[in-house]
Amino acid sequence: MRTHRCRFSFSFQANRNELRVGLQALVRGRKVGPDSQSNSHPDETRPVRFLLPDSPSRFPRPGAFPSRRAAKIDISPPEFPVIRNGGFLQAIDNMVLDPLHARSIVLHEKKSDPRIANAIIDSCMIPRTMCDVIEQNVTAETGIKSDHILIAATHTHNAPSAMHYCLGTQADPKYSQFLPPNVVESVVRANEAVQPARAGWAVFDGNERDELLGGKTALPLPTWSHLVLVRNQDEAVIYLNGALEAAGKLVPTHQMSPDAFLGGRSDNFANLEGRLDEVALFDRALSAEEVKRQFEASGKL
Repeated sequence: MRTHRCRFSFSFQANRNELRVGLQALVRGRKVGPDSQSNSHPDETRPVRFLLPDSPSRFPRPGAFPSRRAAKIDISPPEFPVIRNGGFLQAIDNMVLDPLHARSIVLHEKKSDPRIANAIIDSCMIPRTMCDVIEQNVTAETGIKSDHILIAATHTHNAPSAMHYCLGTQADPKYSQFLPPNVVESVVRANEAVQPARAGWAVFDGNERDELLGGKTALPLPTWSHLVLVRNQDEAVIYLNGALEAAGKLVPTHQMSPDAFLGGRSDNFANLEGRLDEVALFDRALSAEEVKRQFEASGKL
């Protein structure tokens, strides 16, 4: 149950002839518990959360999907030690570094239409027998039919084992009893608070050549790291904690797009398992000296 956390800030300027991007990020892992506190930083950045469609028309007309509600329940293990899977060998955890959740959303277009429920669980794998029990209880509590309920796991390799023989691991018996009613509760809460909403989507135009610019430093856990990406047309430079980490040529292989994805790709490949915070986008390519000053201004990491 380990993740990276990020505080992100970034700036952007683009046209047909040039693309200059500076991306600054603070990444930190933090223990979750009653003594957990959020850290502040002296730079003038703010946490952001957004969806950028490449055209307003990508949003459906108001009322096209008028009712939805999401809810989440903390499903971090209440008792320790707990069996963890995902490493091909059985492991034991004795603390929570980042909380796990069951996230649910309930949708319907008209009041007369049957409702659809989707529950996403921070777990490596969920057995079919457990899904059946969850569906039966959701139906009993909400009236949503079992064939209108989707249950899926995020496939995190850092969660308690809920399934026998999952990557060579037995299920943790206490956690397997704890998990189902909490997933049911997340769906029930979402169903009880349905409200009008709109849906949107975006497209990621990545590098067709599958080129990667990788660093050479393993980020320590749990800790913050200060990350900066600078792109000047075809040249990309990465700085870690104020120092040069990697540099190279990455030619854009798709047309310019206003869509921006932080901490992952639109296809959910190799997403950051952590937190992003204090994202800043600059209208110019930062120099090495500017990056160093940004790092120093971020305070002690």
